[in-house]
Amino acid sequence: MTRIYLDHAAHTPVLPEIIYGMAEYMKSTAGNPSSPHAEGREASEALEQARARVAGLCGAESRNVIFTSGGTEADNLALGGVLGALPKHRNRILMSAIEHDAMLSQIPSLEKRGFEVELISPDPDGVIRPETVAARTDGRTALVCVMLANHETGAVQPIPENAEIVHRSGALFVCDCVAGAPYLDLKTEACGADVLTLSGHKIGGPDGIGAVVLKQDIAVASLWSGGGQERGRRPGSEPVTGAVGMGIAAERLAETVAERVTRADRLKNVLYAELCNLEGVTFHAAHTRTLPSHLSLSVAGIEGKVLVALADRRGVALSTGSACRSRGDEPSPVLSAMGLSAELCRTAVRVSLSYTQTEEEMRDAATRIRDAVRSFRGA
Repeated sequence: MTRIYLDHAAHTPVLPEIIYGMAEYMKSTAGNPSSPHAEGREASEALEQARARVAGLCGAESRNVIFTSGGTEADNLALGGVLGALPKHRNRILMSAIEHDAMLSQIPSLEKRGFEVELISPDPDGVIRPETVAARTDGRTALVCVMLANHETGAVQPIPENAEIVHRSGALFVCDCVAGAPYLDLKTEACGADVLTLSGHKIGGPDGIGAVVLKQDIAVASLWSGGGQERGRRPGSEPVTGAVGMGIAAERLAETVAERVTRADRLKNVLYAELCNLEGVTFHAAHTRTLPSHLSLSVAGIEGKVLVALADRRGVALSTGSACRSRGDEPSPVLSAMGLSAELCRTAVRVSLSYTQTEEEMRDAATRIRDAVRSFRGA
């Protein structure tokens, strides 16, 4: 039985051309980009080419791309590093209640530093509305943090409208683009965001690499001690091989985003139509725009972790939400923030596909999922 992978929101396999590009770099270059000799210069040139490719994806200047070890570190630097360079009188942070744990888990440390952190609740479809942001933003607000698209429901946020409101108050806007980058044009969908964060392994690149992208020359204080790499903003030898892979992925993504959306939309529609036949199914964020790769649903009477296990036995990879929380038993904070009942939160699963898959795979996956539900119900 061929397995069907529907957990691309957790990790997307590295594309063949990116593996090739990384291998070619590793075979041809042996230097450290900080070294003054020819080998070092070659490594530095490869790093800067990767930086330019990531910057091009976001409509930014290459000097304002800071490579990190992944999306989590990028989120930490986007908050902790940027806040360290802001005026002291701005001590309020507004953060959406549906952010990834990489953002939400920073709240205790931010409060210890003297910042007041207020969570912004979404509407029932998981959207942070501009009027909600406007009602909470004032002259003490340092920054507002709203992700581009939610990692569980796929709900796309109105970033340009929210960013305009935030800028009127003189605050900065931080946008986690990790989930949204594979299917949204960052130059338009994240327009107005001052700080963006990305992860290589969510866009077809390698894991272990991410980036903070500044849309303007914002000061960033390093979170660690060490050398002066990344313009003093992130010390340590640069992960050049990973950056090369992420750069290729970013360039390819920028060239193919429209094709990705069209193909993924078609696949999602097929999968949705097939899963609608499930008795007791509820789709979350069903009345708003979502990523073409995501479906969030609950099946009455079956805990999400049970359905994931039953589907896995039938060769289908699903998840109950963010991979970072998959080992815990707590209900999804995203769905809870949307006001869903405890039962719906407990029974929720996330289905995340790739544009590279086929309609046949979607129908096959739905059949296996329906079979898993029937077996659980003893039908």
